[in-house]
Amino acid sequence: MAISERDKVVLVKILGKIEILESIVDGISMDEFMGDDVKMMAVAMGFLTIGELSSKYLTDEFIQSEPSLPYREMRAMRNIAAHEYDAHLGSTRFGRQ
Repeated sequence: MAISERDKVVLVKILGKIEILESIVDGISMDEFMGDDVKMMAVAMGFLTIGELSSKYLTDEFIQSEPSLPYREMRAMRNIAAHEYDAHLGSTRFGRQ
């Protein structure tokens, strides 16, 4: 199956977001990352964007033709970033015990 122009554009955007996320976390430890609110928020936004692109803009035909891509994981990371972001930090940083 030939990839539609729409799917090509969406895939290029997803790859661009992945490259940005890699540059944000390149060379830092998990502790450094967890201590940097700006980096954490940027990564969360990247996951949100990738999840939205993969779930709302890739065509069903493309998804069916490429079953090896981790669509569920992309959507799951979007949901974690959107709905459970601070629950995964496991600290008292937000006033939680």
